[in-house]
Amino acid sequence: MKNILHVVFLIASVTVFAQSSKTPVKEFTLSLPVSSVEVNSSDSQKITYVIIRSKSFSKSKGYMNVATNLPAGFSITFEPAEGIFDRGEATFTLENAVPGTYNIIINATLNNKKKGSILTVLVR
Repeated sequence: MKNILHVVFLIASVTVFAQSSKTPVKEFTLSLPVSSVEVNSSDSQKITYVIIRSKSFSKSKGYMNVATNLPAGFSITFEPAEGIFDRGEATFTLENAVPGTYNIIINATLNNKKKGSILTVLVR
């Protein structure tokens, strides 16, 4: 009986772990590999973004943008900025940006649904 309980617990543990790393059931997720970056006031930095799609969003055209007003001296470009993609790069370019800490919200929009991730940018 004790061995059966161990097997049941092991199967339940593996099932819970597998479910936590699965594709979303009905929507999509946007993730960034880091939550913060440091950039010099006149430099650039690339950040990879990943979109994990459910089956219903697998063929949806996506759009990348920024939800916050960018501080003076900041610009961000996305490659790709739109299309059917699962990952891409956001390039932050700073030109005489004021040193400080800024929270930038990166958005992905698919099927009129938005998901965002916050990236903290420390300008030196």
